[in-house]
Amino acid sequence: AMKKALLCRGYKHVYLLSLKHISFTAFKKLRQGYDLILGGGNLLQDKTSRRSLCFYLFIAKRARGRTEIHGGIGPLTYKGERLCAPLLQKAEKILCRTPSDLTIATRLGAKNAILSADAALSLPYPPKEKGESILLAFKTPAREEIPTALAFILSLCRTFGRERFLIFVMHPDD
Repeated sequence: AMKKALLCRGYKHVYLLSLKHISFTAFKKLRQGYDLILGGGNLLQDKTSRRSLCFYLFIAKRARGRTEIHGGIGPLTYKGERLCAPLLQKAEKILCRTPSDLTIATRLGAKNAILSADAALSLPYPPKEKGESILLAFKTPAREEIPTALAFILSLCRTFGRERFLIFVMHPDD
């Protein structure tokens, strides 16, 4: 979804860089001034592990182009907040998925943070098959976000019109 959105924004080439599949071409392009778009999930978090946070911060420090963050921020330990603050302050665009993410970004000095929907919501709906189930997975929302989360889930149920939904609620720190 993010690659499609970036191509629509006018990017001619989109290189994917992940911890599992290191692309030296993508890393080289970042050093040459290509933009860095960090996106998907809660990338900037260290409650479950510091490994991925260190990877993303390592990449961001070496990028010479614009930096954008599309996705969740937190949960972060005190040390994680101190490590992320310079990146959040430098980023030219931060699209936060939840009000909690926006609060963290703002508290850590982000000037260009806004609340935005997850890019995955722009994917086309899968075709409806009779008797087919769909799985929804999301982290437990903060108490003040529960009504919004429930309304969103119900709207998905209406949109997809499926007979059965499996809802998987993850731990708040995941």
